[in-house]
Amino acid sequence: MSNTLCISALRQFKTFKYIRGCHLIDELKNAETLRTYREYLAQLTVYELLAIDDFGLIQFDSNECKNLFEVLESKNPHKSTVIISQLSAKS
Repeated sequence: MSNTLCISALRQFKTFKYIRGCHLIDELKNAETLRTYREYLAQLTVYELLAIDDFGLIQFDSNECKNLFEVLESKNPHKSTVIISQLSAKS
């Protein structure tokens, strides 16, 4: 599904970034270490579609949760963020 959304965005000449959840967390940690965290967040906001795949396969510590929240909070409300998970929804 995420690939289909990204291909559709590409065909409409939209900018997008596809990233696995664990890689996003790693990139955010790396940006913190390099002191380029704010720049990395700003870079993520330019995409018209941010697709985060395989979400929920790893557990997040409190700092990783904060970083993920900041990614979602910093997105423009007129741009899309899709979070894809293969976990079943529990009722």
